[in-house]
Amino acid sequence: MPKVMADSMLLVTKRQIADSQNLLNQKANLAIGDSILGITGGDDKLLIVNGIYHELGGLSSIDKIESWAMHTDEIEHLSISSDNSIYSDIPIWATRIAGLAGVGATIRVNDVLLGTDKLGHFFLKVASSTCAG
Repeated sequence: MPKVMADSMLLVTKRQIADSQNLLNQKANLAIGDSILGITGGDDKLLIVNGIYHELGGLSSIDKIESWAMHTDEIEHLSISSDNSIYSDIPIWATRIAGLAGVGATIRVNDVLLGTDKLGHFFLKVASSTCAG
């Protein structure tokens, strides 16, 4: 591992940033509430999941919840350049979006450091599990 990358990872793990769990919970709960407001009668999981996807997901490579977490001033985050990330030695064709757009910001959720791109994965997984039954 290149020294610069190792130093960056050490800095990220040692730096104390505020936990964003409560803010993310609030954002997700508002989105869930907004997505079910217009549904009347019955338990239509697909309508609910589509509503949540509309509120938090999106058709671009960066979901709405990820973009919000990266850019809001409410959440403290760390930014690492692609050159200093774990993707620095991987060919651009193998990194896909991270190689072109850069890596997402790192945030703390429930005392765990994670990339904002994981938020979209989480909601997509929940949505697909819900639809599957």
